[in-house]
Amino acid sequence: NNKPGVGEAAGGTHSSHGAAHLSNSVKLCCFNESDEELQEIDVDVSERLEDMMVHFNEVLGQPCMLVYDNGMGVDLPIHTEDDWRMFLRMVSTTPDLENTYDVLLLPQGYWEEYQRKVAEAENP
Repeated sequence: NNKPGVGEAAGGTHSSHGAAHLSNSVKLCCFNESDEELQEIDVDVSERLEDMMVHFNEVLGQPCMLVYDNGMGVDLPIHTEDDWRMFLRMVSTTPDLENTYDVLLLPQGYWEEYQRKVAEAENP
């Protein structure tokens, strides 16, 4: 594992922000289940999930939950503060992502139903 350490910017200083891959904020593109883009939200990586859910609920127009693709086609729900931290760390430290990621907003409690629909779509 030869990822650059916290103090070393990957690839030098080609960015106006210095260590671009250690951004303090990420841009989350919110989509609904129909794959319509709802809104882009800039999130400070220090934000707590509890506080951010207020914004996400407003975007969807109802209490919601967050789901993201782990980059290998697996959808992962964000249920806890730890899930949220892990997600933000992934987005803010993966250079290719440029601190931007798509996140799916599902109605709260809809995760099992959503997984069932996805499974049916993949195995009709």
